[in-house]
Amino acid sequence: MRLISVMLGAKSEDSRAELSQKLLEYGFRTFEAHKLFNAGAVLADVRIWKGDVSEVPAGITSDLFVSITKGSYDQLDGKMQLDKGVDAPIKRGDVLGKILIMDKTSGKVVKESPLLALDDVEEGGWWRGMVDGVQKIFAD
Repeated sequence: MRLISVMLGAKSEDSRAELSQKLLEYGFRTFEAHKLFNAGAVLADVRIWKGDVSEVPAGITSDLFVSITKGSYDQLDGKMQLDKGVDAPIKRGDVLGKILIMDKTSGKVVKESPLLALDDVEEGGWWRGMVDGVQKIFAD
C-alpha cells in the first residue's frame, strides 16, 4: 500500500514534515489494501448475440485491489452487473458490465471496476444472425 501526504498551509518546513508524518502514520495504522482478483481472471461468461460463439469470457485485465479500513475485509460483498443484449463483434477490452465491491453493513459501493471482454468475438454467419435475432426477442 502506498500513501501520499500533501500538507498545505503549514507555517514551516519542520511543521509540514511533522504533520505529514502524523498523517501517514494514521493512514498506515487505519487502512489496509487487499488484492481481490488477478489480472486475466475470468469472472463471468457473457452471452453474445449474433457471434461466431455464444459466450465470451469476461474479467479484468489488471490486478484489482481495494483499500479499506483495517478489519473490515469480512464485510465486503461482490456483485457483477452484466450488460444484456450484447451483439458481436466484440474486441478484447470492450466493456461488458461492471464489478461492484460493496460494504455489507452500509450497502455503499467501496470499489467499482469495468468488466471487460477477455477474447475477441467475430460476427457469425447470416444463419446465426437470424436464429439469435429471434431468440433475443424472447430472452429475458
